[in-house]
Amino acid sequence: MTEQAARHLAESYLAGRARTQQAFQYMEPVLDRSLLLVIGSYSIGMARPGSDLDLELIVPDEEYPALLAAAGGVRGLWVHDEQHRPLTDIKVRPLAWLREQLSGQDPVSLWVYQRAVAVHDPTGVFVALLAAGLERFRDVAPGLVRRHYRDLRSGVTTGEMRDALARQIMLGKVVEAALVLPLLAAGEPHPYPKWQAWWLGGRHPLGPEIVRLCASAGDEAAFRQLRRLIDGILIDAGYGDSLVRDFWRKL
Repeated sequence: MTEQAARHLAESYLAGRARTQQAFQYMEPVLDRSLLLVIGSYSIGMARPGSDLDLELIVPDEEYPALLAAAGGVRGLWVHDEQHRPLTDIKVRPLAWLREQLSGQDPVSLWVYQRAVAVHDPTGVFVALLAAGLERFRDVAPGLVRRHYRDLRSGVTTGEMRDALARQIMLGKVVEAALVLPLLAAGEPHPYPKWQAWWLGGRHPLGPEIVRLCASAGDEAAFRQLRRLIDGILIDAGYGDSLVRDFWRKL
């Protein structure tokens, strides 16, 4: 699914089927002044049969309260069209909500919106907010690296755990840390869990090997190799030997 195809799906829905939905009467007066985005699998290029078409209509802050009141609440502004193929969701949100998503604090939100398709952006606000959020994220990323590195290093204790469920939970944290640390070390956002292996595998030179080792992270030898790879990436990214060598002492 290309960006052009995602844009066409959104435009076709808004021009036709959307007009049969209860919420459209509230959306229509502000469409020209609002930002329309395609997010999710259709914007990322990962849509499959059965995937939903997720649209967001971002309205000016000053107009949102009146829309909310007219619709009788948030639910009255949302479209969930199960009869359409693809199933289509439209969520109406104020611009302040998008500003928070793009504040630079959340790597997942930034990753999602980096791949959003802006169908209608009359003022260019989306491009500006996204660029500013990505710039701020570079200051946030080092703290996330340290947090995820703690999770990665916790893998040294999983072999000693008698509680199978606790071990499974810890291994999940180890795997997620390994899949996001190479990206965070480069100051890049990352996707949410279901797309982390796919994204890292195609994004980083060592991605395929890291993904392979993650599948066997419960094995002590595989974990040691995985940790060496991540340690090397962090050192190359300028985090230095001290983060790796003295980490436990610094906690």
